[in-house]
Amino acid sequence: MEALFVLGLVGVAAIVVWLVLDKSSTLVKVEETIEEIEEKIDEVVEEIKEDVKEALDSLPTANELKKLTKAKLEELGRDLGVELDKRQTKDNMIKELQEKVGK
Repeated sequence: MEALFVLGLVGVAAIVVWLVLDKSSTLVKVEETIEEIEEKIDEVVEEIKEDVKEALDSLPTANELKKLTKAKLEELGRDLGVELDKRQTKDNMIKELQEKVGK
């Protein structure tokens, strides 16, 4: 009877060990997946930063903006997601555009 009890305990211990090892294996896989996701996020953030920098660098300078008509400034603003009011002075339109696009 004691041998059967010991055998049962060994069986339970084996199951517990298997469960622990299986969970730690799953945990390692989850940690690896998290690391892969973090790396991908970092890559995407860097790409976005580069795209934003390129977009800002491609914007007209203040002198180039001054050469545009109010209608062209309004159109440029709309293309950049900024709604400008042509009733303002050209200087105010340029100032607002620069403030809203961060240049």
